[in-house]
Amino acid sequence: MKRAPLMIAAAALITASSLASAADQPGSFPGVVIGAKIIGGDQYEPLYTRIGEWEKLTGAKVNILTKKNGFDIDKEFKSDIAANSVNWCVGWNHTSFAPQYTSLYTDLFKLVPKVGPFSALAFRPPTPEAERLFQDSFKTARDRYRMLLGDARDARIDLPNTDFDTGRLATWGEYPLADETYADLLDALSKRNFADVPRGLRQDITRYFATLDARAPEDKKARQRAAAVRRELAALAAF
Repeated sequence: MKRAPLMIAAAALITASSLASAADQPGSFPGVVIGAKIIGGDQYEPLYTRIGEWEKLTGAKVNILTKKNGFDIDKEFKSDIAANSVNWCVGWNHTSFAPQYTSLYTDLFKLVPKVGPFSALAFRPPTPEAERLFQDSFKTARDRYRMLLGDARDARIDLPNTDFDTGRLATWGEYPLADETYADLLDALSKRNFADVPRGLRQDITRYFATLDARAPEDKKARQRAAAVRRELAALAAF
């Protein structure tokens, strides 16, 4: 029987041959036997179930010699190489192990077409300008964090209620969960007749709902909730 060429490949090896559609699998290799030592694990089993499909399409045969966890199969690779008994055709392990085997390793990512499910592999390194912007943003974040630590040390902490997505102060109508939380808070304070509400909290609630009338409620339930918020805001202002 003929054997396939010897190589140790990265995690792309069986992935590339199994995720592409059957119609994209080229070649016919009747009589070819591929002895494989592969990494084991439940996450890989759905991949291995398609080996039979590949065998049927190509006429080749995959003979799984070993299936072990990443560390154990790496030890076996080293033992085979030391004993000069590398009689298998394909070794598959995590990519982090592969570069040690410089004489055997083949980076299949370079061979996989960067289309369909593999389009994410068409990685383009950032331009010098993009790298500069990243470095600048990192420096700005570091300096801002250093300033906040100084404020904490000096008991001058000021944590504005900003929207992490926009960087602006959060307001009614931007984020439904925040709207619901503020409305629930206002309702809970109303049931206590707004007793002992700190001035800062009172100001923040008033500021948050300042845009309440800027957006018309979409349904009856929302209109009823907005009306209740207006009544409670009026009561809050009266205290």
